Amino acid sequence: MNASSKDRLVYQPLDQDLREIRILTILPGARNAPIECTLENAPLFDVDEYEALSYTWGDPKSTTEIFVNGRSFQATLNLAAALVQLRARHRFRLWINAVCIDQNNRHEKGLQVLRMESIYRKANGTIVWLGNQEDDSHLAFEALKAISEGPLDEHNIPIPESIFTAGSPTRAAIKQLFRRPYWRRVCIIQEVSVSENIIVCCGKASIKWDRLEFALKAIISVNSEDGNLARDFKLVEDYFLTLYRFRLTMTQDRPLDLLSALNRSGSALATCQRDRVFALLGITLDGNSYISDPNYKQDDRSVFIDMAKARLVHTRVLDMIC
Repeated sequence: MNASSKDRLVYQPLDQDLREIRILTILPGARNAPIECTLENAPLFDVDEYEALSYTWGDPKSTTEIFVNGRSFQATLNLAAALVQLRARHRFRLWINAVCIDQNNRHEKGLQVLRMESIYRKANGTIVWLGNQEDDSHLAFEALKAISEGPLDEHNIPIPESIFTAGSPTRAAIKQLFRRPYWRRVCIIQEVSVSENIIVCCGKASIKWDRLEFALKAIISVNSEDGNLARDFKLVEDYFLTLYRFRLTMTQDRPLDLLSALNRSGSALATCQRDRVFALLGITLDGNSYISDPNYKQDDRSVFIDMAKARLVHTRVLDMIC
């Protein structure tokens, strides 16, 4: 159903002096009830508890209606599925970029991008949403939790036999879990890197990030008798290790320079090339020397020309990544 313009959500301007953000509150409701929420402005450094959502939008053309402040809002199907699960889990106060930023206000988008690092760092927790249960994802979570809940001894890790068995449903499920679009998006790098308490959710299944990290490191460290384990989990290793290394630089307070971060995240995907840069500004040493104010009115070419000029001015060297 297409809502008329008068029925659509109207955003209240953010007070930039107070560094305001918006917080979405999901109202309680039955599982099949329409999703109803409220949206309020709040100063970032004086806001009540909230959690941040890390997810992929999904197909922007596939949407469903939810209600925010009594007005219609078209949410992508993946976001709507997340909201249904979060409502069932009583996770009500959230920061979600697609709703909490006015996506039609390019100036506001640029200002809020600069605050992303602070938004995720200040959140009481970050919820990684991988999507609904499918492709036997529950088997993957069962195996990963079984590994992570065993003795935290790298020399005596209880890895289920099914992971070693070529063609087993569990092994296939883990592969499919890490083929989901979430793991390849450049925007998640900052979100995961600066968040302290992360829970990973897929349908009704969930696992804490540190438990997931332990389980994946255990799987990566072993070899199977048939020699196919390393090959089967190559994508798992590539995607996970990229996030792990970025997260390590932040927890150790050793952020990368922007060009190194761009190089390390080279296989990550973005809707447009400028987002590859904007998504990393908050977790790099020198991001603001290249781009002090992300400008969504610029096209990709203009952004990279400005970066090259800034590089030349600050270093007298032009060795940008091609």
